[in-house]
Amino acid sequence: MLVFIGFNKSHWGFALTKRVEVAAVTKSYGGSAVLKGIDLTIEAGEFAVLLGPSGSGKSTLLRLVGGLEKIDSGEIRFDGKVIASSKTHTPPDRRDLSMVFQDFALWPHMNALENVSFALERYEKDAKVRRRLSAEMLERVGLSSKADRFPSNLSGGEQQRLSLARALVARPSLILFDEPLSSLDADLKERLRIEISELTREVGSGALYITHDQSEAFALADRVALLNDGQLIQVDAPEVIYRNPATPFVAHFTGVAGEMDGEIVGWRDDQSVMVATKAGTILAKGCGGLEKRSKQVRLMLRGSAARINKSTSGADGVVSGRVVDVAFRGRGYDHVIELIGGTRLVGIFAHDRWDRDDQVQITLSADQTLAFPIDKDIIDLDSLAVDGAVA
Repeated sequence: MLVFIGFNKSHWGFALTKRVEVAAVTKSYGGSAVLKGIDLTIEAGEFAVLLGPSGSGKSTLLRLVGGLEKIDSGEIRFDGKVIASSKTHTPPDRRDLSMVFQDFALWPHMNALENVSFALERYEKDAKVRRRLSAEMLERVGLSSKADRFPSNLSGGEQQRLSLARALVARPSLILFDEPLSSLDADLKERLRIEISELTREVGSGALYITHDQSEAFALADRVALLNDGQLIQVDAPEVIYRNPATPFVAHFTGVAGEMDGEIVGWRDDQSVMVATKAGTILAKGCGGLEKRSKQVRLMLRGSAARINKSTSGADGVVSGRVVDVAFRGRGYDHVIELIGGTRLVGIFAHDRWDRDDQVQITLSADQTLAFPIDKDIIDLDSLAVDGAVA
């Protein structure tokens, strides 16, 4: 894909957006491995999100791609060219990228216009042109009336908009976002998320964005890379990660209402299993390599899998419970339901309010009730064969 670096092709001409390849990258600090053989490709113009808990290695990987840290082994390539290895390190200012930080990292002695204009000095020597392009970008992020204000005179949201304008103005091939919304309140976070998505895609830059918030990741990403303990667990489109998580960790981290153990009592088809639990028999989708020889499973239920009913009888996937808590959420109500057997489901939404201690039945959607094998209970049928028979 071709994009302009800058707003006018007569100034900077064309530049290719970059395909970023992270190949077998490792990084340790003080003998402790932080990244353990990371393989990740970000296509030109793609918005990729690194998702994972604190300490999983997200920021370290971002800093390695940005050139702020040196890798121990492996390679990082931009359009096939090695820009980082154990022997090579291209500095950040030669990687055609920009960064947006959680703490804004603005120049305190420069006003808003000067902060943005500073990012253009490598590409445009004419101060008048830099001023015009910077003013256009400030207008695009809604700060044109505050061009002469210093960062200390801007609100948190305005400072983050200014940081975004500075990152975008030169239209780099890649923008790195280091949890830029984590310090903002919920309403402002949502508005800025939309602006980040629109503006980044508008200028054609690729993006590597890190967060520990799965809803933020799903809303922004073309692809999500889920990282845990220095390893990539799953890299897929948000819909695939939500509907087909590779491991219980992925399912749990991307949101479950509750978990329970059970035993497979039958297969409905190659993907659907009947599971006997303390709450009743539940139809679930097999995940995480569930095999016909699996016996004991852990069920992980998405909040959207459950629908509250007053009474439904005689159907698989319908379990009884009691409302133990309810919270008004504006568009409706979130409920906590305690099922027979003691399992609690949290965040079960309904447009109508169910009162505490109401006896209810919960209909569970099979495609959002996920069954993972419990490794110690996988039975190897071949090991039970005696003289050609199965014991």
